[in-house]
Amino acid sequence: MSEQQATVIAVDVGGTFTKVAAVNRAGEAVAGDAPPTPVDLGGRGVTLWLADLVRDWADRHSGAGFCVAVPGIIANGFCHMAANIGWRDEPLQDLLRDQTGLPGIVTQDVRAAGWAEWRVGAGRGCDSMLFMPLGTGIAGAIVVDGTMIVADGYAGEIGHMPVPVAGDRACACGAVGCLEAWSSAASVRRRHTEAGGDPDWTTAQIADAARSGDALAARIIDEAALGLAQALYYNQAMLGSAKVVIGGGMSGAFDLLAPRITEELSSLVSFHRMPELVVAELGSRSGQVGAALLGWDAIDAATGQQSAPGKTQQGETS
Repeated sequence: MSEQQATVIAVDVGGTFTKVAAVNRAGEAVAGDAPPTPVDLGGRGVTLWLADLVRDWADRHSGAGFCVAVPGIIANGFCHMAANIGWRDEPLQDLLRDQTGLPGIVTQDVRAAGWAEWRVGAGRGCDSMLFMPLGTGIAGAIVVDGTMIVADGYAGEIGHMPVPVAGDRACACGAVGCLEAWSSAASVRRRHTEAGGDPDWTTAQIADAARSGDALAARIIDEAALGLAQALYYNQAMLGSAKVVIGGGMSGAFDLLAPRITEELSSLVSFHRMPELVVAELGSRSGQVGAALLGWDAIDAATGQQSAPGKTQQGETS
């Protein structure tokens, strides 16, 4: 196949749907789909289904390689755990390479999204940044001195950092006081309902109400920002990020969150660097864009080429 025809098969696996696209070298998706993720097949069954999916898309769209982004604890293509998919100690990258016969890489979904924002989105040009998507949960992709930190797959679990404002509120992880239990989109909805708000409201509706002067909605958003500021204070003490890129569904409330986070964080830091807060540019496409970029990197590594000079993922191999 010619370089102009070749694509990479970029896959972003979710617990409900799996986004798949054939992406050319220019970054254009020539085809895309989002089939349901067959979690009822069990962990190995999902692995074999993914292999079939990648192989079929590669056959139909001149696929030269792949990247599969998955939730869970992932390092070097090995999935230590992905509870909502059913994987535990699954050598996912090796299995997919063997089953498809293609060069490729498996990475964690938040790191894939963070990679996209770093390479071509709101974090481009920054060598020390935190990408923090606020959705059902909260996680982070960490870049320090031009390297994305993996730490055997355990880096970036900022959502399970305890923050004082959360008190003893229980988290789904089994701990108490986690940022995710206080400031995630799901927790904002939950706390709004507990305080007497409409249980059918989305976070977008809560944010809209806050903008319109609704006191309850404004308080819930303000409290979420307080938790985020407390977590970012610890982040700045440990990592000194120059930029914090906020993504996920709650990024739609960036105009409400950012000023309050900045105000609170400014009151907490002493000598620490104050980060620049920016909203993510790629939105819901970030995971798939990152998978395409990493997939092309894997193809280039397999053919002796080099992609994205100066940008690396510690602990990830192509």
